[in-house]
Amino acid sequence: MEGCESSLSLILQSKKQLEENVHIENRSTFLDSRKLKAAVKKVNKTCSDICEWIVAVEECSGLLKSEVVAIKAQQGSQESWITDVMWKLEEFENRQLRNNPCLLRIAEGAESTDIHSFMLTLLKGVFPELTQWDRDSELQRVHRFPMTIKKQ
Repeated sequence: MEGCESSLSLILQSKKQLEENVHIENRSTFLDSRKLKAAVKKVNKTCSDICEWIVAVEECSGLLKSEVVAIKAQQGSQESWITDVMWKLEEFENRQLRNNPCLLRIAEGAESTDIHSFMLTLLKGVFPELTQWDRDSELQRVHRFPMTIKKQ
C-alpha cells in the first residue's frame, strides 16, 4: 500500500507537467521525468505498474471526454454545463473506481479528493473552459459530496 501511496503522490506532483503540455495524449514527458523514475526505483515499482495506472486514467478521461462533449452540446450556458460536468465527474469516478482494480488499489491509499483533482486536471487540458471553475466552489462541492470508495 505504501508503494501505491508514493506512486500516487508522485503522479499528482507531476500533474503540472500535464497542465503545461495540455495534450494528455503525449505521455512521454510524464514518464521521462527523472523524479518519476527515481520514485519508481525507490518504491520498487516497475515503470509498467505506473504506465498501467496512467493508461487506466487516460482511458477513463477519454470516456469521460465523450460524455462531457454530449453534456456541452445539450446545455446553453457555460455555467450550466460546467456544473453538470462536475456532477458527471463525481459519478464517473465512483463507477471507474469500483470497476478498475488498479485505480481502486491506489485510491484506497489516498485522499479521494486527490483522485478527483487529478481527473479534473486531465479534463482541463482538453476543456480549457474548466480552468475558470471557481476553486472555492469546487472545494465546497467536494466537501458536501465526498467521493465514496466502496471496497470489494
